[in-house]
Amino acid sequence: MKKFVKNIFAFVFILLFIGILLFVSIIYSYKQKLHLVKFDKNISTVICGDSHPMCGINDSILEGSINISNHSQHYLYTYNVLRIVLKNNPQINTVILGSSFHSFGEYDKIIFDSEKATPFYPSFFPILDYESATLIISNNFLSSIMSSKDIVKSIIATTRHNCNSYKSYPFIGYYHKSNKSNLNDSTITTAIKRHYYQQNGTEQGFSNYQYKYLTKIVKLCIEYKVKLVIINTPISNNYYKKIPKKFVSNFYSTMSNYKNSIEFWDFYSLPLENKCFGDGDHLNDYGAKILTLKIDSILKKSTWR
Repeated sequence: MKKFVKNIFAFVFILLFIGILLFVSIIYSYKQKLHLVKFDKNISTVICGDSHPMCGINDSILEGSINISNHSQHYLYTYNVLRIVLKNNPQINTVILGSSFHSFGEYDKIIFDSEKATPFYPSFFPILDYESATLIISNNFLSSIMSSKDIVKSIIATTRHNCNSYKSYPFIGYYHKSNKSNLNDSTITTAIKRHYYQQNGTEQGFSNYQYKYLTKIVKLCIEYKVKLVIINTPISNNYYKKIPKKFVSNFYSTMSNYKNSIEFWDFYSLPLENKCFGDGDHLNDYGAKILTLKIDSILKKSTWR
């Protein structure tokens, strides 16, 4: 009986080992094709970050730009996407990164929390560097292993498309054109609770890894001699008034730490009509046009382009 059990364990171990080798080889093969993530030669500005720049900066208006932002994107993912983009596109001279008052709250749940994190793994896990992948696995081992099937499916689906186009890759985001106008107390309260409070009603703490990966983004842009512009996109006044003050002071303290390495453009209080907002903290297409034209005007006067 003991021998039978040992044989079963040995068989399972061999299957697991073969599965891991196969998984690693599939990811390795996928990474060999990432050099194909290339934009048109006239693209000199990349817009990235979470849903704020995703909804707020229209790359069809901003000359020579491409918006690759994704909803709820942690800076760990942004950093890994930029590693590929900057390596493959030497014509890029400007990176616009969204950052907001909520960006340094408990944002790490996006990469570690089983329920919130796993939907992102199929798109982003295959491109992570060793440090980032190890960090996720060590903090969310079971869910990352359980996601391996979906990760492989995502890789296969991507490679079936024309991989000569960056549009085939799921980690490349886009400008989200929104025509909604849902600015009211209910949507603002919901967003405030999600961004700044625990489920029990106490204020959230601060992220550990948003800071770390923002620093890595800053260093990456310096390495590639690219100007990093961090933009705080407009939010409604009623949303701003409900933000716990510690998050506002922490945000500006964080930005000041990078003042010698970045451009920081603060548009949170840009005077806009209510019809410009999709909700309390996102612009709709009408508001995005106004913000984008303002950014375009500033960039055209910049000295590094």
